[in-house]
Amino acid sequence: MKRFRVAALAIFFVLASILAPAPVAAAKGGGGGKTSATINYVALGDSIATGTVTYWSNITPYTKNFQQSLQSYYGSKYTVKLTSLAQDGETSMSLLTKLKSNTTVRSAVQTANVITISIGGNNLMQAATIPGFTEIDEALAAGNTAQFQSDWPEIINQIKSMNTKNAKIIVMTVYNPYNSTPPSGYSADTGLHDLTDGYLKDINGAISSNTSIGYRVADVYTEFDAKQPSSMGTITYFYPALWSYLLRNPHPNATGQGIIANLHRTVFLNY
Repeated sequence: MKRFRVAALAIFFVLASILAPAPVAAAKGGGGGKTSATINYVALGDSIATGTVTYWSNITPYTKNFQQSLQSYYGSKYTVKLTSLAQDGETSMSLLTKLKSNTTVRSAVQTANVITISIGGNNLMQAATIPGFTEIDEALAAGNTAQFQSDWPEIINQIKSMNTKNAKIIVMTVYNPYNSTPPSGYSADTGLHDLTDGYLKDINGAISSNTSIGYRVADVYTEFDAKQPSSMGTITYFYPALWSYLLRNPHPNATGQGIIANLHRTVFLNY
């Protein structure tokens, strides 16, 4: 009798396992047990894209806000995955090297549906004295500007040659953080806006003149330049109170990051 009960129980569990419904895969997005498709958004670039402010602080970067805009655009049937490969201090030279040899970067770019790029600012920042940013090594700035002009078409060509998804690529121009009319206490900035503009004309010119390769431009330079002659401190950390003068830096604040994100959104919607 005992053997009969054991056999009956065994048969019951076998039948239960056969007749039980198959488990439903967890949905990545949406509902109803359906797995959503993934939109791969890859962010390349420098500390503007990472949200770094100082070595010990950061804020929400435009890339996060733009990811949210993409999610709203694609809706619940899609999951927008942000892979941020931006790095503080990235230059055109270091980005190009990664695109040629870094397997993580190359793999992400290959499968990206959307790519944003923030690059060029550090080419110039390497020529500025830190802290203070009140002197610019003109020879170094000129050399790094020429390097950017050489690197830029190759950067885009590298991306285009690897990408298999016909990605929408959005590139931001580099803004000028200097007030053309420096506020009280910042007289050492006199002339640096115009000097920096000379280099930016070539850097942003390279960005704007190569769009036929296959990308669109978020013109951050022009949007930020609308704050001239004296309001760059409202969208960057470049003009703090004088007691924190040595902590000044050209990164965008939350307002500036918001402007950059909105520009990317507008460009994407009109792509």
